[in-house]
Amino acid sequence: ELAFQFSEQSRARILLDQVVDSHANKPTRLNANLVSEERDREAELKGLEQALNSLQNQPQAEATPSNPSESISALQSKLALKQREYEDLLNRIRAVDPEYASLRTSKLPSLSAIQRRLDRRTTLLSYFVTPETTIAFVITNHSFQALPLSVKEDDLRNEISVFRDFATLSELHPDSIRVLYDRLIRPLKKELTTPILGIVPHGILHYLPFAALADGEAYLGDRYSLFYLPSVSLLPVVLE
Repeated sequence: ELAFQFSEQSRARILLDQVVDSHANKPTRLNANLVSEERDREAELKGLEQALNSLQNQPQAEATPSNPSESISALQSKLALKQREYEDLLNRIRAVDPEYASLRTSKLPSLSAIQRRLDRRTTLLSYFVTPETTIAFVITNHSFQALPLSVKEDDLRNEISVFRDFATLSELHPDSIRVLYDRLIRPLKKELTTPILGIVPHGILHYLPFAALADGEAYLGDRYSLFYLPSVSLLPVVLE
């Protein structure tokens, strides 16, 4: 579940930044310097959080400070101070432009909140691609599984490129789509028991039309009613 939350945070941050950038181009009473200050403060917070996490997870024998606990304590105090300053800044922004402030403080829905929005006919299949492996998160209204797939990012990039460059309409089920089906769907087949399947791609998988994947007998789009989401966290929004 922590891995799923991490994958959603990475997607949501990109989406949120795009929405905020779009919002910034609209007429607003918000001073440009205030927007710049907010971005700088957020970046500073992230840097402190990363430094603190790195120090806390560093083996004691490799710790460079003479007293690591003092350094950790100092970082924690500085982080707490900067968090209070950031909240104060957001309060100032909220007084001028509540919509912008709302975007910057949006919280991701929990896994249980997402599951409550699913009906019994729908399964969400969310992928997260890394250089060494691919994780498939399978979510229904009553279950959650994180399943590793034995396929690397470079392998997917090569296989998707072959599919997009050489697949033709004259061949019913070309080898390239069967290979990708075997990589991404077949290991999960017994978990995909509902008629509706929501696909949440990641990275290179955004370039793959999942409905065209086939097992040699039928296309995925024939077996399921498919829909796509850029992030599982958007499900409550699109269902409003």
